[in-house]
Amino acid sequence: MAREYKRVKHHHKDAIREVCEIGYSEYLELQYANSQDGYLQCKNIQQQRRLEDFEQRIEADLFLLSRQNRSTHKRDAHIP
Repeated sequence: MAREYKRVKHHHKDAIREVCEIGYSEYLELQYANSQDGYLQCKNIQQQRRLEDFEQRIEADLFLLSRQNRSTHKRDAHIP
């Protein structure tokens, strides 16, 4: 289900980190909170950058960082 959302990186194995059952009233509260969240209403990066707290919402992408830190094979290494 999370893979259907626009901001989920579909190739990440940890796209869904946790699942827990909630009641209907809690669902309605979360739905209202999300409808008031400016970040979730953005349609493009320009709108995201205009948000005051945008930088604080960015999390390190551990999947991408782990791929960048992998050693390269000799055939992949660029020789100057």
